[in-house]
Amino acid sequence: MKIKMFFKIISPKLSFFSKPIEPLDCGLEEEINEWLAQMPNIKIHDLKQTMCGGSFAPGKLVVSIFYEH
Repeated sequence: MKIKMFFKIISPKLSFFSKPIEPLDCGLEEEINEWLAQMPNIKIHDLKQTMCGGSFAPGKLVVSIFYEH
């Protein structure tokens, strides 16, 4: 079994009225989908997601994919 991990610091750009002007995941979903498209013959066993951050620090998002190739 192999593990692929994706990591992003989540700090989306907001407009003057606090509406996001870019995806809230800062492109992480697109990055994961591109990787999955390149790996058509894998069998995914499990997915884990964790996020941390606080009031004064940007959020950090980690997605782990456990798979067989």
